[in-house]
Amino acid sequence: MPVLFEQLDSSGGNFLPPYEKRSGGGRCGFLVPGDEELFVGGGALNGAVGQVLFEAHKTAENGMGWRTQKSSSIFGRSSITIEKDQENIPVFEKDSCQYAKLHKRLHGAACSSVGRVVEEDNINDKEDTPNIPVVRSCARVFTGSREPFGAVFLHELKEGCRPISSQNSALLYTVGVLGQNAKAPGEGTPKPERARMVKGKLQFVQYLYKTGINTLEVVKEYNLKNPGMAVTRLRVPIVSGGTFKHPEVGAEVCALALLAGMQAVSYDEGELTIELMPSQAMTEAFELIRTDKDKKKRVSTGKDIREVLKDPALKKEQKDCFKHVVQPPFTLCAWCCN
Repeated sequence: MPVLFEQLDSSGGNFLPPYEKRSGGGRCGFLVPGDEELFVGGGALNGAVGQVLFEAHKTAENGMGWRTQKSSSIFGRSSITIEKDQENIPVFEKDSCQYAKLHKRLHGAACSSVGRVVEEDNINDKEDTPNIPVVRSCARVFTGSREPFGAVFLHELKEGCRPISSQNSALLYTVGVLGQNAKAPGEGTPKPERARMVKGKLQFVQYLYKTGINTLEVVKEYNLKNPGMAVTRLRVPIVSGGTFKHPEVGAEVCALALLAGMQAVSYDEGELTIELMPSQAMTEAFELIRTDKDKKKRVSTGKDIREVLKDPALKKEQKDCFKHVVQPPFTLCAWCCN
């Protein structure tokens, strides 16, 4: 059964959350655009997901790097008010985030098996992740670099610790490629030496395409091995289309590269719908990649990127961004050695 893309609607003017109440069958996940420090929380969508996860397992030892303290002492730290009672304000401290520790461990394992999905269970038995509410995890990378850009992680959340609904069983996390040396508000000031991680325009788009591949490959492998918990709906935002976006690449190109990478994976593990978080850029990408051109329909299968690039609606500067996607200049081995 082919993967379906669904353009979500927020025409009512309400912000669409990462997770929401679900009815019917199937399991759902959300892809978090994260940071190379690998924490869950902080600012932007990463912070929004951190908030709903904190609400789902709000305990003294929640494993997330969140804790509560008096409001008078939070200044200068990344914090967000969740409690109506202002005396209890959650404060995020990324150095104690057990998700970051789990991600680092998984990334190291994945770098030893580039292009393959690695797995880990019995996570709470590990010394540095004793409280994290995760049953099992898996990850995939396309380069053995110590920089985790484009890596994708999937976590199966424990029953009772799932946000909003018990069907929201999966948390996916990726590290958006850097097109500029910037960080989202609440995630600290970028260090000058971080500038060496910034990618050129063509490699930036190629990374996003390969991030899409990693995302679908991780979901595919997880669903194959865990059919009873198979993720059937995955909510996806633009990755590296805001704070990290390369100044010469449009947000619609960022979205299209990610979706095209997902479409490139041969998926036959049952039903899977990719829910596209609403934005002008995501709508433009959906219109380009969809096979069903009836705009009244918000669900469609997708086209291969080479077919998409033949679309006369694409401008030359947009097509040129995909040169390294359709004609890769490096072998995977060469990338690993960078």
